[in-house]
Amino acid sequence: MIAGSPDFGDNRNLFWYISDYGGDMYHPVKKRKFWMSRHYIVCIIMLLFIGISGAGATEPVDDDLNTSEKFVASPLSPAFISYLENQEVAGDEQQTLEHGLGAIPSPFYRPELTDAEMDILSIQEFNSTFDLRDEDKVTPVRDQGNFGTCWAHGSLASLESYLLPEENRSFSPKNMVNLHGFDNGVNDGGQIYMATAYLTRWNGPVDEATDPYPEENWTLSEVYPPQYHVQDVVIYPTRTDRNDTASIKAGLMEWGTASVGFYWNSSFYNPASFAYYQPETAENQKPGGGHIVSLAGWNDTYPASAFMNTPPGDGAWIVKNSWGTGFGDEGFFYVSYFDKYFGSVTKTGDLNYETAFVTGEPVDNYDQVYSYDPLGECNEYYIGYPKTGTVASRYKATETGKISAIGFFTTDVSTHYNATIYRHADDGPVGTKAAEIEGNLSFIGYHTVSLPTGEEVPVENGEFFSIVLYLENEENNYPVAMEYPINGYSSNATANPEETYYYDIDLESFIDLTHFNPNMSACLKAYSISEPVPTPTPTPEPLSASFTAKPVKGKAPLTVAFTDTSSGDPTNRIWSFGSGSQSMLQNPEITYTEPGQYTVSLLVQKGKEVDKETKYHLITVQEGSSAEEQ
Repeated sequence: MIAGSPDFGDNRNLFWYISDYGGDMYHPVKKRKFWMSRHYIVCIIMLLFIGISGAGATEPVDDDLNTSEKFVASPLSPAFISYLENQEVAGDEQQTLEHGLGAIPSPFYRPELTDAEMDILSIQEFNSTFDLRDEDKVTPVRDQGNFGTCWAHGSLASLESYLLPEENRSFSPKNMVNLHGFDNGVNDGGQIYMATAYLTRWNGPVDEATDPYPEENWTLSEVYPPQYHVQDVVIYPTRTDRNDTASIKAGLMEWGTASVGFYWNSSFYNPASFAYYQPETAENQKPGGGHIVSLAGWNDTYPASAFMNTPPGDGAWIVKNSWGTGFGDEGFFYVSYFDKYFGSVTKTGDLNYETAFVTGEPVDNYDQVYSYDPLGECNEYYIGYPKTGTVASRYKATETGKISAIGFFTTDVSTHYNATIYRHADDGPVGTKAAEIEGNLSFIGYHTVSLPTGEEVPVENGEFFSIVLYLENEENNYPVAMEYPINGYSSNATANPEETYYYDIDLESFIDLTHFNPNMSACLKAYSISEPVPTPTPTPEPLSASFTAKPVKGKAPLTVAFTDTSSGDPTNRIWSFGSGSQSMLQNPEITYTEPGQYTVSLLVQKGKEVDKETKYHLITVQEGSSAEEQ
């Protein structure tokens, strides 16, 4: 057990729990709790019973002394709040642009992680140029038209690149845009967390050929089986140092193209050199807005003179756009290292656009995903103390199988986790302990952690099982991801009692999350491998020799056809025809030339089994020159 993590043994405290929460879900919850040990309760009851308690009413409880603010939400991103207030205007502006955009801010505000060092720098030196096209790791340029769907193109292009060169796939942005589940319409935009929700609940990816992108009018989508299982999404922290390009370069070499957001306005684009640069001090011009593209490489020597405004130094990212091959250099262009936003660059309180990598695995890795958070992370919390928190999810198995992995979000570049899986969780999230895993994760984003081979947890169809997850961050105060409704963003989020819980360290007990917010769920998934339904082994048919003959009577010479009708699939046979001749054929023909009566037998064999049938005086051959049947 991790130091500081709760002990989920027998809880000997009785308690009464009341949760006060108002309409503002972004503020810490105030919890009033009244608890006494069993011994004190018994003593009080006895005192009351024998009349020692005295007359008159008891003193009222001091609420202030029984309030604990231990369930605390991260502040929402100022850029996200501004987006919610102005999203209708942003949607209208989308229609005035020559090309579609579609990047919106995410809800998350993590100033503690700005310029945090990522554990991906095993590569210490980089070539001055690198282009994933030379590695056969870039899929063809697509055209999003005038729709606000760049975010879907960027995330799926990252997944496609990850699968190359072994698998050359083209996935459907239209299916993601139609089925993401959030409040946003086609032209309201999106970001990597919306894409992650769609992909990690296995709604996609779907092949482009199955749900093709519209050429003119937008159309609806059906639900189709996913072609890959997305199990991990890596999201980079914000940075202020535009010279710090190493971690992004390492990611490109490790995973393929990245989904990267920035602010687009055509006044910052030089069409002669296909070069884009918005100076750090430049205002965000209109019409324009957030745009997500595919980062495909870099060129450290790309000249600063190629940009409309001269940046502080040379160097540019090589970028694949989603505006067709008629834009830029056959769909590609360059963005200065010193651009105001590109590559997760930000300053406190300003816009920030994520840099992310999407990975995938074949669909035979797991058979089922158990989850209560189809919209994924909507905000993050600490529970008990900053940088820590414990949550749990309780599921009912829908088939017999083995729990083989768990999935959850992390909110820091260094997170320690401890997960315990319980079987027979009939009365809450704690049952019979079946497995425990712990470790460290060094990326923000979504992760799948597999149980060691041989330690998977078997569950029976209809059995309740649970996962208890303790998280501890190194920097970010809010380690626990939650799904809940935010008007204008995730209003479709719902929850039910007895599904997900948080652990109250003061009460030393799990509290149903619906007590805090009736539509809140912890972001925690379980992955299972189904146990094959055994095919009944048929009872082997016993070996039994039998045969027929035709004709059985006639004048010499008489030709008789014998047919083996034995059961039990014999592999060998020996015929004896009574004339001194034998055969090992299955269905032989024999000609009798001499008159007389002949006894025929058939011996059959399969493995160690042997059986024999004999028919006495079966064949009668008469004198004469022609055969007749009987």
